[in-house]
Amino acid sequence: MTPRLIGCREAIASVIAQWCSHWELICVNNGSTQACIEEILNEYIRSESRIKVVTLAKNAGIAGGVNAGMNASSGELIAWMDHDDYLEPDAVYKFLQAYRATNADLLYCDELITDQNLDCIRYVAARPAYSWDYYLAHPYFVHMVCVTRSLLNKVKGWNESMPVSGDVDFILRCQEHAKLVAHIPSVLYRWRTHSGSAGHQMKDFVTSATLAALNRHLARTTPGAVATAGLGFNFYRIDFPDDHGKVLVVIPIKNEGQLLKLCLESIFATTQSAEVDIVVLITNLTV
Repeated sequence: MTPRLIGCREAIASVIAQWCSHWELICVNNGSTQACIEEILNEYIRSESRIKVVTLAKNAGIAGGVNAGMNASSGELIAWMDHDDYLEPDAVYKFLQAYRATNADLLYCDELITDQNLDCIRYVAARPAYSWDYYLAHPYFVHMVCVTRSLLNKVKGWNESMPVSGDVDFILRCQEHAKLVAHIPSVLYRWRTHSGSAGHQMKDFVTSATLAALNRHLARTTPGAVATAGLGFNFYRIDFPDDHGKVLVVIPIKNEGQLLKLCLESIFATTQSAEVDIVVLITNLTV
C-alpha cells in the first residue's frame, strides 16, 4: 500500500476513534483515477454509518473539494482536515466543549507538526490566543479550524479561484463576520508534512496568493492598509494609514530628573507635537 493510501486510512481511523460519538465524516473523492480509492471509501461506508462519500467527476482542486464536503455536511459545526492528517482522540469532544462554553463561531486548536511518520514529531505548534493583528502579520492557524453553520452560510465557502492559500482566504473572511474567535489550548491535530507538499514546492506562489487574500481583506476592513512580504515565509508587513490621531504617552517617574529629560528629548526628536499627548506621573517625590 502506498504512503498516501496509508495516510488516508490513518486519517479516517482517527475520526472513527474519537471519544465523542457526535461526529459525521464526509470523504470527498476529488476526481481520483485510482480505483483503490473508491474501494477503500466504500469499505468504510459499509462499516460505519456516520461516514459519507461525495464523488466528483473530475478534480475540483482543494477549494472545490472542501466546498463539496462542507455542502454535503449536516452538522451545526463544520471542520476540515487533510486526507493524510490525524485527529487526536479528544478532538471532537474538546471542540464541542469549547463551543458550548464560549458560543464562539470560529474555533482553532494547537497541533503537532510531523514528518511522513505521524509518530515522528518535528515540533509542537502551540498557537497563541486569538489576535487579528498577529494573524495579518503571520497567518498562524489553519489546522484544525471549526466554524458554525451560520458563519459558513455568510462567507459562502472557499474561493475556488484560488489553487493555494484558500484556507487563509477563508479564515480571513470568517474573521470579518465572526462574533467570537476561540483558541483551544490543546494539541488536537497532527499535520503530516513532507518535501512534496504544495506549500514546500510553491513557496513564492503561496506568498503571492496569501498577499492577495490579505490585501482583499484589508480593502474590505481597513481601506488604505497594505500588506507586503515580510522577512520570512508566511510573515507579512502590514502598513496602516495614518488616521492623524494622537498617542497618549504616560511616564511614571520618581526622583530621576535627568532620566525624565532624556525620555522627553527622545520623544520630541522622533515625533511631531501634534502626534502625542504626554502625561508625567511624579510619585513619592523626595525633596
